Formats: sequence, structure tokens, C-alpha cells
Amino acid sequence: MTARWTRKRSRGSLALMRLMVWIALRLGRWPARLILHGITTYFLLFSLEGRRASRAYLARVLDRRPGLGDIYRHYFTFACTLLDRVYLLAGRGDVLSVDFHGRDLLPRSGCLLIGAHLGSFDVMRVLAEHDPNVDVRVLMHLRPDSKIERIFDELNPALKEGVIPIGGIATMLRLKEAVEGGAQVALLADRFVAEDRSVSCRFLGETVSLPAGPFHVAATLGVPMYTCFGLHRGWGRYQVVIEPFAEGIDADRTNRDEVVAQYAQAFADRLAYWCRQAPYNWFNFYDFWSDAPSK
Repeated sequence: MTARWTRKRSRGSLALMRLMVWIALRLGRWPARLILHGITTYFLLFSLEGRRASRAYLARVLDRRPGLGDIYRHYFTFACTLLDRVYLLAGRGDVLSVDFHGRDLLPRSGCLLIGAHLGSFDVMRVLAEHDPNVDVRVLMHLRPDSKIERIFDELNPALKEGVIPIGGIATMLRLKEAVEGGAQVALLADRFVAEDRSVSCRFLGETVSLPAGPFHVAATLGVPMYTCFGLHRGWGRYQVVIEPFAEGIDADRTNRDEVVAQYAQAFADRLAYWCRQAPYNWFNFYDFWSDAPSK
């Protein structure tokens, strides 16, 4: 059985999504921003599961009982990152202000960028557009039923060229080829996909299950790892934080599970830190603390 988030259907009308994109690109950010408030209000009122998940997460990260305004801000921050993704995919990244921290730390050889559903990873495209030495590929789970992903594909069909789909032996072969070619391969380490193995970690004060796959991939490839989070800091402003995580995971078959668990916990600690620095930026609108793949 796959993780709960992969079974969630896309909400909203495809025609209305296309209209929103048209407004954003033709009329500008301010009209689009006004509409975002209406969209946020709609989901706040009618997305019961998402509202409960937001409240559960915010209570942990804020260390207090969140109010309706906190949940609204959580939803609205997510909506803003989706709108900004439209501009990025349409080649309009110049309308955003992106402040990079640690960009000089990235090697000119292949590496892994470990991220999460925290803020926007798409803002890394701004760096890739201005630095010929940065070649970001994205390892991701493709959802053919996702309406929003269909819209993004229409905006930038060439985007798929930099995507490595998860699933099958070909995935690891393409990963190996990419890092050996000097690419920076990005993958998210806070959601399960397919039959991913799990590892128990402490996250925001409680035990959760995180996917072990990203760290097994790192151990197999033996390349440096960096954490990377693109934090939304206000209307059109982002702070991209790149930090060294590991020179490489050195593990053999006898101790790999133990070593992977140590790195997964280190990642959970770093993710928790940045969640507290930008608490409305974490976008897992389902019951994260009870979600895990079947054994």
C-alpha cells in the first residue's frame, strides 16, 4: 500500500486553474494575490482533513494552540508558493527576490540535494538559470492524475527533461548517470512513495516514520549530500539555505540500516530546526504523524 498522500485526489477545477495562470501572467501579481485570498478561504472552509493536519502540525511547531488565523496563514503561504511556481516555470523568475545562503558550497561535481516539502524547491531554478555549473535534476514521484502538475507541464513542457521518475531499476541507473555527469540531484525526504522502507525518527518532539530510500540512495552512490530549503519569507521573497550534510554515507550491508537511521535522524533534526524558523512553510496537509507505508 502506498502512503496516504499519494492517494489524495487533486481538488479544484482544471479550467479555473488555467484561468488563475492566465490572470497571473497577463494581469500581474496583485490581481492574482487577491484571488489567492479567496482560494485560501475556500480550502480553509471545505478541506476538513487538511485543516486538521495543519492544526496538528502548527501546535507542535509553534508550541501553542494555533488559531484560525494561523491555519489561514499556513494555507496562504502554500498558495503563494504555487503562484510563484507559475512565474518560475514561465521564465518569469525575475519577479521574485531570492537570497541564497551557501550557494558557494555546492561542488562542481555530482551531489545530492536533500529537501522536504518546506517552502519551494523550485526557486533553485533561479540559481540554475544564472550559474552554468549548476545542473539540477529532480527525483520525484509522478502523479498522472494531478491537475496542478498537468498545469505546470503545460507551462513548461521541457521541465520533464530534468525529472527522474521514481520506480524501477531504471531510476537508479539514471541517478548514477546524472551524478557521474556532474548534476545536482534533488530529492525530498519527508514523504513515502511506493513501497519505500521506513525509519523511525524524532521530529518536533514525537516519533515519526521517514522514508529510508533517500539515504539508501546516498549510500549506494557515495556522493556528497547537502540539505536545501527554499523558505518563503514574504510576498515574492525567498531565502534558499544550502548546508553541507554528509561527505558521503559509508555503509556496508552489515551496518547499512543502522547508519541510514543515524542520517535520517540528523535530517529530521535539521528539518525541525528550519520548520521552527519558518513555521508556516511546511506543506504536508495530511496526518503526517500517523502516515507510514504498510510492512
